[in-house]
Amino acid sequence: MIKNILVPVDFTEVSKNALDYVKQLARKVNCKVVLLHSSKLVLITNEVLDTIYTGLADDTEQVHHKIDAMIKQLNELGIPADKKVVTGLLGDDIKDAVKEFDIDLIVTGTNGAQGADAFFFETTSVTIFKEVSCPVLIIPANCNFRLIRKMMYATDFLENDIIELKNVCEIASIFEAEVIVSHVYTNSDELNKNKLALDLLTVSMKKWISYSNISYKLFYNKSVQDGLEENIEGLYIDMLCMARSEKPFFKSIFSKSNTKLMAYHTRVPLLVMQAS
Repeated sequence: MIKNILVPVDFTEVSKNALDYVKQLARKVNCKVVLLHSSKLVLITNEVLDTIYTGLADDTEQVHHKIDAMIKQLNELGIPADKKVVTGLLGDDIKDAVKEFDIDLIVTGTNGAQGADAFFFETTSVTIFKEVSCPVLIIPANCNFRLIRKMMYATDFLENDIIELKNVCEIASIFEAEVIVSHVYTNSDELNKNKLALDLLTVSMKKWISYSNISYKLFYNKSVQDGLEENIEGLYIDMLCMARSEKPFFKSIFSKSNTKLMAYHTRVPLLVMQAS
C-alpha cells in the first residue's frame, strides 16, 4: 500500500499542478507527503579577484518559506507532510529521499515539456524514473484530479508483468477501479501469436492475483502510439500504466523523435512501474 509519496517541487505551474493532484490522491489513500526541492550549484567567476566560487541557483530561505506554506496547506487538509531541501544533482537527491523517507510512490509533473515540439525525454520526469525503483506517477500540465475508474496497463508481455500488474491492482483497489490489460500489435499476421501470449498472461494473472475487476484486450494498429491514444480516448481511461523496460516497445513509446506521445500524455496521468 502507499504510505509515503514524494513530490519534487520547483514552484513552476506544472509542479504546482502535480501537487494539487497529490492533495486529492493523499486524502484518498491516507498517506504522508514529502516535498523535495533540489537546488543546483552554479559557478560564478569574479574576474577582478581572479576567483571562481559556487553559489546557489535558488535562495534557500525563500525556498524553505515557499515549501513551509505548501506543508501548511497539506496539513490543513489533514495530510501529514515533511520536506527535504538539498543542493546537488536531482537524480541523486531523489534516490536519497526515497531511501530516507521509505517512499512508495513519486508524483511529478512534466516539467520542461512546453508544447508539441517538446520531447518527453527532456523532462524532469524521465530523470526521475531512470534513477529509482519505486513507481513514478507523471501528471500532465493540464490534468486535474478525477476519480480513477479505469486504469489501462499497456503490456508487451514482459517477464515481470505479473509483479507490476499486482502493484497496479493494489492501487486500483483503492479506487475500486477497473484494470484493462491491453496490448497493441502492429503486424496483423501476428494475431494468433498475440492471442496466445495474452491467454498465458491471463492464466498467470488469475493464479497469482486475486483482484477481480480486470479485463484483457488486444488491439491492432499500425502504430503502437496511435493505438494507445485511441484506446485511452475510446475506453475513457483515467490512468495509463506501463512497465519501464529496455525492450524496444518501451523505447519506441518514449522515443525522443516521437512527439505523438504528447497527444495523449497531456490528457491522463502516466504510472511508470519499474520493471527490470
